[in-house]
Amino acid sequence: MKISWFVFVCAALKLSGTEEVLSPTDWNNRGSSLYAAHRYQEAGSCFEKGWQLQQRQQQGPDHTIAATILTNLAATRRAQARFPEAERLYLEALGFREAQTGLDREGVAITLKGLTLLYLEAGNDEKAEEFGRRALTLREKNPDAPGARADSLNVLSLILLNEGRFDEAEALAKKAMDAIAGLPPHNGEQWGAALNTLGRVSLARAQFSAGERYFGRAATVMMQALGDQSAAVAAIWSNLGKAKAGEGDWRSATELFDRSVTIFKAIYGEVHPNVASCLSNAAGVYWARKKYAMAEQLYQRAWQIDLQVFGSNHPKVASDLSNLGAVAFHRRHLKQAELLISRALQIDELTLRPDHPDIGLNSGNLAVIYWRQKKFGEAGPLFARAAAIRQHTYGPRDPSLVNLLSEYASALRANNQFGEAAKAQMQANTIRVTNLLHPR
Repeated sequence: MKISWFVFVCAALKLSGTEEVLSPTDWNNRGSSLYAAHRYQEAGSCFEKGWQLQQRQQQGPDHTIAATILTNLAATRRAQARFPEAERLYLEALGFREAQTGLDREGVAITLKGLTLLYLEAGNDEKAEEFGRRALTLREKNPDAPGARADSLNVLSLILLNEGRFDEAEALAKKAMDAIAGLPPHNGEQWGAALNTLGRVSLARAQFSAGERYFGRAATVMMQALGDQSAAVAAIWSNLGKAKAGEGDWRSATELFDRSVTIFKAIYGEVHPNVASCLSNAAGVYWARKKYAMAEQLYQRAWQIDLQVFGSNHPKVASDLSNLGAVAFHRRHLKQAELLISRALQIDELTLRPDHPDIGLNSGNLAVIYWRQKKFGEAGPLFARAAAIRQHTYGPRDPSLVNLLSEYASALRANNQFGEAAKAQMQANTIRVTNLLHPR
């Protein structure tokens, strides 16, 4: 990820026994170079020194370097997964930006983008979308900077994807590619980001071959722009691994996840959300191959990392608990599975909007657990909720609706609700027949 106004030349040191006296700008430039090299601890120290010096110089609230240093320090803290501190710094930087006499639109947009990504990673999609749209509005006022506009479109498409709004996410990613069509190769990072988003949309729709093609192109473009050891490239390898896993190519998937986690650990250390995501992805391969002990071990490690980084009430923690619940279910530990999935659903209901796909997923999982325990009265409403969210997210012909509605009908019959059961079963049969006669 870019932070504002990189200068990749460190200020020279005079080796005469004392370090050269550096200005706030010098400390910012040095910190930017270290940040680009993923040396976040040292980068943070440089930005802090620049900020302290800037405050001592008392150059006033409209001084541009103050906002720049704070934005860069916030980006460093975000990379270190220190989210509350990063939020405070971004908001302080935004205050400086907006108080300037002549509004620096791109400077404000850079800080807004940082806040957008922060809230996206922290699981606050509503705030992420708010700040993402504000950044895009500012960048659309500058027709001479299509790369910046594409950058904001890419970020906003990620938010919509995270919310399950796949058609909107796909449209914005394609707009980003249109915005930079014909520009020089140095815009490869925006191209790669847009291709990666389109690949993720394909994954969400279970279109694994299409996802693999997008991720392959994204990796090629991003490696040309950033090299093969960047976090952005590692994220694409991880996504490509998911596509390979979806196609049943377990060996390739595992190799890609291992490659990703090695890069992430080298950049961020052992305790970071990106490391947790790779571990979770690798666990999914073991789960699909029915190697539940290995899957559980990796899911546990991912959960411990996310719990340490985000705290107990976060969507990523809910996802980890849901994965652990799936392992417990397949090992026939139904009470343990019920506790884990119930807790995951509780977190999702606290942190996500009511029709979010994750709420539908965990509602359906919990319904199956209740069904297995013959708790038909509790299972029925959860099946109905899962089916409604699934239909809202993926459309009325989604194949998964057939199973959900059939299970809902079975729960209704077991609860002596025969009229409602017949309606649910009829809807399931209609979807099945329609998809057979008119395949998409």
